[in-house]
Parts: sequence; structure tokens; C-alpha cells
Amino acid sequence: MDGSSDAVMDGYEATRRIRAMERQQTNTPSDAAMAALHTTKIIALTASASEDEHLSALTAGCNDFMPKPLQTDAILQKVSEHLSITYAYADTPTTLPPLVTLDSYKRRNVNLAAVLHADSLRTRPLDWLHQLYQATINLNAEHILELINAMPEEQALLAEALRVRVQEFDFEVILNLVQGAINASDLA
Repeated sequence: MDGSSDAVMDGYEATRRIRAMERQQTNTPSDAAMAALHTTKIIALTASASEDEHLSALTAGCNDFMPKPLQTDAILQKVSEHLSITYAYADTPTTLPPLVTLDSYKRRNVNLAAVLHADSLRTRPLDWLHQLYQATINLNAEHILELINAMPEEQALLAEALRVRVQEFDFEVILNLVQGAINASDLA
């Protein structure tokens, strides 16, 4: 919550209103006990690091205080403390295969549009098509690439063309191809 703002209401006033709404929702002792466990965590973000500003934040109902400028690591640490969470970081970043550019297709005298056509995925198993469909509508590039990498060698050019679409975040083309292949298999 930004402590000071030129908006209609500053962060401290917003915090006071949030706390008031929380108090209104606790009518019984059991409600109060549950509310203590589930109160909204509010961290004041202010341009001032003064003790007065810190006291103002806590008095307004903030759980903690952070002076600006803010560092990403410090914000994540505060969130971790207040929500009792631990972040899990990947040991090594996921890497995509090297980018295949349209120039490489031109050098090989291959028309990309000719590779990605309505019939291009018709020979793939229906289960694979459904997995690719789900991965595509979920925008799960990693799973899409896993499925593409499982394609047989004789479809290497198609696989390469699909990788380009993934790397360019052109999921709509892949989705249209998959839907066409699924619809064609339903008609067969």
C-alpha cells in the first residue's frame, strides 16, 4: 500500500477502511479468532524512512513498512515473511531450442506457409493432438515444445516451423492447425 498518494484516498486511509471492514465481519468470538488468522496483510510503501512515517503506517493498521526505493528481493522477502511462504527457484533456467528464423527457411527455399497448412498435423495421433491443444490454450510453451520435440524425424521441417511459432508466441496459428486436425479426425 502506498502510504501517500495524490489520489482520492491515500494508502493509510484505504488501510483503515480495510481494517474497519474486517472488524465488521467479526461478530462472534469464533469469527474474531478466524479473522486473526485471515486478516489482509498490508505493507506500507513510503518515500520516507522516518520513524514517524513508520509509526503512522502501523497506527493505520499496516502489518509492516518498507521505505522507497524498493528492491525486488526485499519485497519478496517481506511477502514471504507475512504470508509464511517459501519461494522455489529452478536450479537451471529452462532454455528454448535455438531460434529458427524465417531467413533460414528462405535459404533452404522453403515457404513457411506451405509447411503450416490444414493437413500438416493430420497424421499425428489424436491423443497427441489433444495434448497439444491443451498446452496451446494454456499458453504452456514448455509443454508445447516437449510435444513438438517428440515428433518423428520425417516431420522435422513441420516441427521446426512449429517451434518458430512458439518462439514468436504465435499460439493462434498452432491452435488453428490443431483444431483443424482434430476436426478432420472427427470426420474420418
